[in-house]
Amino acid sequence: MAERESRTEPPTGKRRSEARGRGQVAKSQDLNVALLLLAVFSVLYFAGQPSIDKMRAIMIRCLSSLTEFQFDLGYLVRALGWSLAAIFQVVLPFFILAFAMGVLSNLLQVGFLYTAESIKPSLSKVNPLNNLGKIFSLRGATRTVFGVFKIVVVGSVLVWTLWKELTRQDGENIFMLFTANPGPSVAYAFKVILLMGFRGVTALLILSILDYAYQKWQYERDLMMTKQEVKDEMMEMEGNPKVRERRRRVQQQLALQRMMRNVPKSDVVITNPTHFAVAIQYRKEAMLAPVCLAKGQDTIAQRIREIAMEHGVPVVERPELARALYRAVEVGQEIPPEFYHAVAEVLAYVYRLARRPSLAGQTA
Repeated sequence: MAERESRTEPPTGKRRSEARGRGQVAKSQDLNVALLLLAVFSVLYFAGQPSIDKMRAIMIRCLSSLTEFQFDLGYLVRALGWSLAAIFQVVLPFFILAFAMGVLSNLLQVGFLYTAESIKPSLSKVNPLNNLGKIFSLRGATRTVFGVFKIVVVGSVLVWTLWKELTRQDGENIFMLFTANPGPSVAYAFKVILLMGFRGVTALLILSILDYAYQKWQYERDLMMTKQEVKDEMMEMEGNPKVRERRRRVQQQLALQRMMRNVPKSDVVITNPTHFAVAIQYRKEAMLAPVCLAKGQDTIAQRIREIAMEHGVPVVERPELARALYRAVEVGQEIPPEFYHAVAEVLAYVYRLARRPSLAGQTA
């Protein structure tokens, strides 16, 4: 009970997916039965009389053929063939609609689901102690009470319908089954059976919808999680936060090292002079526009300056341009067109310096 009370968190998508994979879904068997019976009585209502007429024709033909009966294999095969074909025509609509209703009921409740988990052999399924525990549990008692309630409700509907037919005063009532000719008696009996069937199925359908709502609520309740389970699942999916942080630092360090190795390849480093530094490279034959090889702020900017000085890369102080480039362009990207003119001026200055080797690598 304490564990149940601690389950306060809604189930995650992973928990729902795992439960569905095990075949654990919200489903009411009563809804399947109700829709199946509804299909059967619907076929009886729309095709009942034609089916009765067809069965009568089969019986008449079978009885009349007794006078022509021959112990001949061909005759027996033909007689069996048309008999089976006629019977098949009668029962086929029932089978088709019943199958369609069964499929529709499952699709409405759980969607398309195929899993072999629920049919795997398991000793726990046949363990009498486990089954006794389910029977005498609160859930088992609830199911038993609800089952008795369904029997009482549906039985009451059927008895009420039958009583209404017994007490009718408008000509047709249930006593005509014993007083009328066989034709009207059978027709009336068929009518009463359909009436009782539809009313009973309607009551069962309403109860099965309530049962499905209860099963859905119970299913959601069973999937509820504790805060620790949610935390453990997040750690399992995303990894330990400390490990993630360590991995992120390592990735940042590797990216920084790669960026620093590109600084000597740049044509110029534009600085703030101390807070920002952006290393630019331009190859007229291979590039449409200058490319940012490295950028940094504060200590990283200082390190870019030092590497540039060590490898003779000109360092040009353009505070506003350095800040703008730092915010506008990422490492490895071409500079935006609005900076073409300013960067071109810096590169032109650098190319002039290149003609005077004694000044290369100095801050300008």
